[in-house]
Amino acid sequence: MSGDSYKVRKKSPGLALFRCGICSVSIALVSGFLLAEDKQKEVSFDARTREWISITSLSGRSGIRSVCERLSGTYHLSIVIDRKLDPHRPVTLPVPATGSIIEVLGRIAENQDAELRELGEALLILSGASAEKLKTLVALRTKELRTQRNEEGKIFRYPPQTVQRIMNRHAWRWDELARPRELALKAAEKTGLTIENPELIPHDLWHNGELPNAHFTEFLSFVLVQYDLTFVWEKGKSIRITEAPRQVAIEQVYQIGKDRLREYRRILSEKFPQSQWKQRNSRVIVTGPVELHDQLKLMQSRKTIAKTNNRVPWKKRRFTMRVVRKPLKEVLQFLEASGLPIQYDIKQMKASGIAPDQLISFETKQADAEQLMRALCDPIKLPFSINDDQIQIGSQNR
Repeated sequence: MSGDSYKVRKKSPGLALFRCGICSVSIALVSGFLLAEDKQKEVSFDARTREWISITSLSGRSGIRSVCERLSGTYHLSIVIDRKLDPHRPVTLPVPATGSIIEVLGRIAENQDAELRELGEALLILSGASAEKLKTLVALRTKELRTQRNEEGKIFRYPPQTVQRIMNRHAWRWDELARPRELALKAAEKTGLTIENPELIPHDLWHNGELPNAHFTEFLSFVLVQYDLTFVWEKGKSIRITEAPRQVAIEQVYQIGKDRLREYRRILSEKFPQSQWKQRNSRVIVTGPVELHDQLKLMQSRKTIAKTNNRVPWKKRRFTMRVVRKPLKEVLQFLEASGLPIQYDIKQMKASGIAPDQLISFETKQADAEQLMRALCDPIKLPFSINDDQIQIGSQNR
């Protein structure tokens, strides 16, 4: 990975980096809540995906894979890219790109004509075809596991211990150049199952990755959907791979009043145009992907999806920075883009004898806002003041 493609120090969450290259400069920032290494595992997946970050620059070589690898290493999150996507396609987001990790990754996915999904404890950037089907296929296969029917139409079930192994959650990991066919076979063997026709999985080589806290149905569906495949449960503790349908959907019955039904249908039909709504007396039969049903149930409960970006208040954030001979004005713009409430007046600086283009250098480690300002301002005798609302640069009241 090119050293100036996306500058985030691995295994150092919440670091703000600001470096100067010899010929050209690529500036990038990921700034968030700084957590000690030994505390990372105690933070829930949901909380980590909602930490606030700001990316202030991406170079022309910032391919989606390199961007996601840096974010993954910095925030200890599994971020996996669909094999159907070009891993080297540059990310061309307008900067600064700010928000929770999940919000920023959603915009990165959109930039790549893809979609973001959560599965297990991983964030997946999937092509439209994969994203449209994956979680619905998982839901269908999971339901079918408990409602298998034989040729006579009678329900049969795998032994309880087999079902338990299927539903146990694991961290599914694969190395560089892993073969998906072998991954599927090993996963089935681990679960006590056999695959009748593994040859339907094409020969391929994968980039290394991980799908944490996922059960077998999720992992196998994740592998297969990238080749437009799914599977069916067979008797005798085996499974058979099949082509995935062009459209997959779940049918559920709801009790919805007429007024609410018009509202829900208007909102959700726009987002899920293939959905079907059939009213039968006081019941409504809704057919669509699992994401549609999740949103409909949420709307019925009258809960709202809060925009939880868990942005840490600027006074509580910590900054690790290294600035090497950068123009003062550029450094101030960088800090402003990172979310600090900096106020300054270039004309006033010039009038007081402070050159905005002068080159400055400093370094901080886990500094709070005041320590950061002292490191920046004191060497050039630039006054500043900090109150509850803002940082005033150039103020005479120190």
